Amino acid sequence: MNTQKTKLIDENTLANQVCHSLDTQSQQPSSFDNTLALLAQQAKQARQQAITQKNSQKHWLWFGGSLAMAACVAMITLTPLKPSNTIAPPIHYTASQDSTVPSVDPQLLEDMDMLMVLGEDS
Repeated sequence: MNTQKTKLIDENTLANQVCHSLDTQSQQPSSFDNTLALLAQQAKQARQQAITQKNSQKHWLWFGGSLAMAACVAMITLTPLKPSNTIAPPIHYTASQDSTVPSVDPQLLEDMDMLMVLGEDS
């Protein structure tokens, strides 16, 4: 019975020593832990960069869309409602300006008259 007690005590002390050595080994940082922490930090930085790139792309999309909308609104508000108002009045020449105006070919005038008559007929 005495041998069983010493055997039991030896097993308990052996178990305690094994647990204690495992605890001390787990408390010490290893190269694997450092590598794992480094990989986690790099993954976090890569994710943050991807998120910021997506946000900047959205900003450009909003900027381009709002610029196009502003151009459409400006075009609608600035164009006149009646296109007849945009016709320029005829230019009146004075006697001194008549000499600088180039003369028109009579053949061209006849051709234009003929085209106008054909346009009215059809």
